Amino acid sequence: MRRTIQLLFLVLTALLCCTACSFLSKHEGYKYNSKHNYYFKLLSFSDTYKTAHPSDIVIASVQFSPLTTDSLVVNTENEVVVFETDSLCLSQLLLDAHSGDSLAFIVPTKEFSLGFVGNEADWLRSFEEIQLLVKVNAVLDSATFYEHKKELALWKQTKLDYEIFMIQQYIKKSKEKFARLKNGIYKQVLKQGKGENPRKNDIVTITYQGSLLNGDIINHFTTMDFTMGAEMQVVEGISIVLQTMKLGERAKVIVPSPYAWGESGTSDGSIAPFTPIVFDLELKNIERE
Repeated sequence: MRRTIQLLFLVLTALLCCTACSFLSKHEGYKYNSKHNYYFKLLSFSDTYKTAHPSDIVIASVQFSPLTTDSLVVNTENEVVVFETDSLCLSQLLLDAHSGDSLAFIVPTKEFSLGFVGNEADWLRSFEEIQLLVKVNAVLDSATFYEHKKELALWKQTKLDYEIFMIQQYIKKSKEKFARLKNGIYKQVLKQGKGENPRKNDIVTITYQGSLLNGDIINHFTTMDFTMGAEMQVVEGISIVLQTMKLGERAKVIVPSPYAWGESGTSDGSIAPFTPIVFDLELKNIERE
């Protein structure tokens, strides 16, 4: 009887071990943090050895993507005060990270705080798990950080001022007449439309082509349908301009970077940070419920 009990105990122990190993190896190559329920791995490291301790500020570039698809990605640059917490958030993930490190995390969206992501947070929450690719750009104490922030703000403003100058030079050289919208977008009507402007929740069909100020085409003429006001469909500048257009209208539009790909550019590097985009845009159809 005792031997039978011992055998049963060994079998149960083996089964439990197998189950645990299976759980811990759910994502190959990742280690599991059982306290906070996330997976992580170090992709690359630096030799600076500047470690993020509680109350330090970490400046990190973060790329979010669902595990089930790589077609849509959210990129942000965050200034995070790191601290020890019982909740699962970016601050917790970056505690003890080193300046220059690159890390990958897999987190459950129901438990992970996405408050700093922006308008795409709801879209990311529709997935069970998401992957974070993090590059720790700097680890700073508070005094150094605020000095750095002043310098960074000055650098960004210089970039934006130069971008505005380049847009004005483009307009001057082209000798074309553009109307300036209140948000700094420029629009020239190439073909008049008629009827009402599209409203939120309308399904619109557009044809557009994007190019740089030097004429390089970033995408050839593309026709697409999307719902006005829906996230992750087109850059914000296109949505803004469409609200001023009527059915059948075609316009040439200059969209400054804050309403295009911003200070980060595209994730693949094809569009640099602080790059204004020229769109040839036509409103082909409007469907309203």
